[in-house]
Amino acid sequence: FTGKMTNFLILYGGKAEKLSNAYRNPKMLGHIFPLEKAVKLIEVHDAKYIRLRHWQQEILDTVTVNGRLEALTGWSRYFLGGPVAVQRDKSQVLNFLVQLYAAQILQSAVMPIICSLQKRRLHAIVDMNVYDAIHIDCPREEVASVKHIVNREMQNPPMLTFLAEKLQRTIPMVVDIDVLIEESANDPKQINYFN
Repeated sequence: FTGKMTNFLILYGGKAEKLSNAYRNPKMLGHIFPLEKAVKLIEVHDAKYIRLRHWQQEILDTVTVNGRLEALTGWSRYFLGGPVAVQRDKSQVLNFLVQLYAAQILQSAVMPIICSLQKRRLHAIVDMNVYDAIHIDCPREEVASVKHIVNREMQNPPMLTFLAEKLQRTIPMVVDIDVLIEESANDPKQINYFN
């Protein structure tokens, strides 16, 4: 959790003071993380991911001028209020395209997953899709089959192919599959499956 929080904080433009204070939080590490170390950590990140920072600056400049950001897929969002609002909502502005594309990539894989589940005549159902996660309920004996289908369909979802072509680059896809087994009085074989 600490690593993810650190990455997100830096990725979405968090300042060194916020990073240092987050580490002091007992729910995080509960350790003193000097401001100088936080500054250095962000500098190292920015030096390593210079193209990312340039892209983020282009996004901020576009929103500052236009008050709106449009994705390659045609979806858009308004960020009204001029330069002051853009700086205030910087993390939301920078997060918009990342989360939008993640959600669209997953959404484009959901129908192929459902079709594959039906083709195999499995009892599994996709009962929830939240941003970049899909939830599938299935009997315990179908877990291996469902994992195989999800992993296969998530390797190259249609939206990933579209974005790779538009961006003229390959985009690596990492799929995390978690299985949560729930024992219930009604159906002791029922499992909840998360991707």
